[in-house]
Amino acid sequence: MPEARLARCSTSSTAQPSSTSAPDASAARPTVLSVELSGPDTNNHETWRELFRKLRLATNLSRAHTPAVALAALAASPPPATVLLFDARVIEHDRLLAAVAAYTRAGGNLVICGAVCQDAGPLHYRAFFAALKLPFRLGGYYRSTHTLRPTASLSLPVQPAVLPPSCSVKAQTLLGIPEQARLFAPAPNAIVQFPTPSPGAVLLQRTEGAVTSTGPTFAAIYKNLAGEFEAVSEVGARTVDPAETAAFWLKVGIGRLGFVGDINGEPTSVATVLVMCGVAHGYAMDVMLKGTIIGPISINTGAST
Repeated sequence: MPEARLARCSTSSTAQPSSTSAPDASAARPTVLSVELSGPDTNNHETWRELFRKLRLATNLSRAHTPAVALAALAASPPPATVLLFDARVIEHDRLLAAVAAYTRAGGNLVICGAVCQDAGPLHYRAFFAALKLPFRLGGYYRSTHTLRPTASLSLPVQPAVLPPSCSVKAQTLLGIPEQARLFAPAPNAIVQFPTPSPGAVLLQRTEGAVTSTGPTFAAIYKNLAGEFEAVSEVGARTVDPAETAAFWLKVGIGRLGFVGDINGEPTSVATVLVMCGVAHGYAMDVMLKGTIIGPISINTGAST
């Protein structure tokens, strides 16, 4: 069987007159690798279709659907400017998990978003953050109002990072995030707006009495962690823990780690992921935030002006 090839998405355009001095438009775009081991045709991809549409327009986007393809892309020279970790199955592949962690600590830009936030349980998060040597842990899973922390936004790769001051999203939150890295955190006195079981609890229900893609060992462990799932699934008219974080942007080694916990591909979250990928809104075009088209934004290269 021939080895699977990296799925590359590029923008089709009208042919331009040849010119020895004309710059290569694709070379100016950020390179993005999206790791999607569950495949390209899932409900989660439909939910995040606007993100992938804008990434195809604004970046040199590649999509890896097998560990071998993802490993080859990470080993390329140069490696991708940004890696999107889009589903939780990377945690099941030790070699790929180690490569993703090494890529990030060595200067890569890793963004966790999409299906991973909906499908991952406590074990997935523990394994992932252990690989990166980070002490983070799972928070709640619910809809609530979150506010932008301007200090954290100042380190994003696109400046100024024009994001809304607040948003209501259904998200997986995390605990233990350093204050300076918290990009979107609960608004003062925010409450749970919509009761939602945690992804782990849903996965426990799916795996009970059956062998699924996570395997029988995972199923047994999930059963043993039922108490933890109940703890993180607590919902109702309660005040949100102010220490929980729905999105963060953190320096890891000499690289960066971004996390967007929203599971529904809300416009604010799409814009946040694009900014984390180094995509200026001039490239992303019609990103809509509260009905307003964001104007041109420059990419922060780190050079003084």
